[in-house]
Amino acid sequence: MKWQLVTSALLLLPPLSWAGMSDPTRPQQGTQAPAEQRDTPPSFRLQYVAVGSSGASAIINGKQVRVGDHVSGARVMSIQTGRVALRHAGERIILRLDHASIRRKRSQP
Repeated sequence: MKWQLVTSALLLLPPLSWAGMSDPTRPQQGTQAPAEQRDTPPSFRLQYVAVGSSGASAIINGKQVRVGDHVSGARVMSIQTGRVALRHAGERIILRLDHASIRRKRSQP
């Protein structure tokens, strides 16, 4: 009887001592984003567009870019007055300057 009690106690010890250990074959939490976050394209903010005789450039997300450059994983396809076209993951994205950002030079008298 005493022997059975000791055996039972020994059989219960390993699971209790392993309780604080993690399974090395299980993926760690937080290493992959949920599917809806992975499919969400990055946000783009068009801040400035300059079109002139020397070419066109824009500032997107704080980075100056020209046609063919990449910003936040997207390729700059075209730059026109007040708007920029990007290609990201096979999709075309059009960025437009808001009217408050567009400043026009005043003609001098």
